[in-house]
Amino acid sequence: MKLRAHFAKRVQSNFSRQAITSASRWAKSYRIGYNPFLKETVPWTFKYHPWSEWMHDVRGNLVGMKAAQMAYTETALNKALAAMDLEHKNVAYYLPSFKPDAYDFSSARFDGCLDQSPYIKAMFSSRKNVGHKRAGGTNFYIRGLRSRSGAKSIDVALMLFDEVDEMVQKLITLAMERTSGQPESEWFKLSTPTISKFGIDVDFQKSTKRHYFFKCPRCSRFEEINFPENIIITADDPQDPKIKDTHIICTQCKKVLPHETKPDWLAPANGAEWIQQAVSDLEGVQINQFYSCATHPWEIAKLYLEGLSDEASEQEFHNSKLGKTHEVSDARVSESDINGCVGDFVTKEEFSSGGVTTLGVDVGTALHFQINQWKLPKRGRYASINARAIPRVINYGTVSSFNDISHLMKKFNINFAVLDANPERRKVKEFCDYWYGRSRACFYIHSVSGKTIKVSSDRDEPDVKVNRTAWMDMTLSRYRQGKIHLPRNINHEYRTHIQEPVRVPEKDANGNITYRYITGQGRADHYAHAATYAEIALPLALSVGKAKNIASPL
Repeated sequence: MKLRAHFAKRVQSNFSRQAITSASRWAKSYRIGYNPFLKETVPWTFKYHPWSEWMHDVRGNLVGMKAAQMAYTETALNKALAAMDLEHKNVAYYLPSFKPDAYDFSSARFDGCLDQSPYIKAMFSSRKNVGHKRAGGTNFYIRGLRSRSGAKSIDVALMLFDEVDEMVQKLITLAMERTSGQPESEWFKLSTPTISKFGIDVDFQKSTKRHYFFKCPRCSRFEEINFPENIIITADDPQDPKIKDTHIICTQCKKVLPHETKPDWLAPANGAEWIQQAVSDLEGVQINQFYSCATHPWEIAKLYLEGLSDEASEQEFHNSKLGKTHEVSDARVSESDINGCVGDFVTKEEFSSGGVTTLGVDVGTALHFQINQWKLPKRGRYASINARAIPRVINYGTVSSFNDISHLMKKFNINFAVLDANPERRKVKEFCDYWYGRSRACFYIHSVSGKTIKVSSDRDEPDVKVNRTAWMDMTLSRYRQGKIHLPRNINHEYRTHIQEPVRVPEKDANGNITYRYITGQGRADHYAHAATYAEIALPLALSVGKAKNIASPL
């Protein structure tokens, strides 16, 4: 009898296993975890994030533009584990950096999943290595994409990119190219967005752009939750207790859609589904946090109200709550800003006396340069000479070689030049060695604060390190404030380059507002950087011979 029962159990198990043909079924069969709604550890369920079930089973490439905390990462992890178990695929999971992102994902998400799910735990013969987990002959790689080493060649058939907008964009392309030799490969990119034409938005705009629709439980008509159409905010002050009465309505029957019943009216079994908005071979999905069963509408509305007077909260509301791209007011230089800086003069072809002259060079396929002639303030003590000096752009353009830059140094009697240190580091060093004392290679780094210029005292390393955001702020604010004089023959290319960088506000761990500049993929901003390097060169020109950090040269 025991043998017969054991045999029957094995047969039933085999039939059950054969029925598991999709990632969603696999997750429900083998994934176990703590459910915050039920407050206990239970088998996987799609009840509280029903939109994710369809995403599990998409075959081919998928792009997910999302609000925060919408179960996209758990979807990616389930897709990865199911691909390993059912199809014996090697998988690569990419995050913005190895520490803390990949390290935390490995120890918290991945190891936590295994510790709670006996079947999945038994799959893995080795998981001690943070970046490499082995399941028999199948491999799970966890990589950070902060440097080229994270994009090294690995034999994988499924790639998952989590928080695409936080990654170095060119490394995503590199990582994908290095797996292009696979006969069959798929990828899933997911992220909260930042600005248009950047990161996740680039792929999403090429996709089917699916939105999640449901049947209104009151009128049975198809509806989706949009802001502000479906949201009734019941207070003007985020601290007003009445804010907690904020609710969602159907735009067609105007009836309230109770937050507590979301698992019912958002369920595919009750008619909810992803509806495509465009024709494409690439599947794409977008959803906002008003769909969340965990976050109440009033919590999202509170951030919206805070954003009316706080640009970092405004940016976060649109990106992390609505899952949409956004630019705050004055985030970039406008065409009218540039027009306001254009004077009644033309570019010069050689040096003319009057003021300190600096050169900035952005290094790439071509060498973009800008030459500033500075009108200095009367002598005195200032927090920053750049804040009081006014530049006139006497020449700009592109050249093909560093010999051409040397020619400009002589022709315009340049007091000081700053060049982009990358990607031609060797050639830039050779140039700076030749023009030692009148030129430096520049590295953008985060650890330098404010507009301090960290100057190397090593004769063999003629470089400076600066905070990218602080110096771009100084440079680009000139165009917005009319504190730079441009020639009337300024061309269209220069204008577009200056307008491309977008200033994105964020909050750090202490709640302080910080900024970073982003440029859309495939968009050129070379003159914006050439102008920044010419800006950095001014205090260096006034401190020639001083091999020390510069905060205020006068």
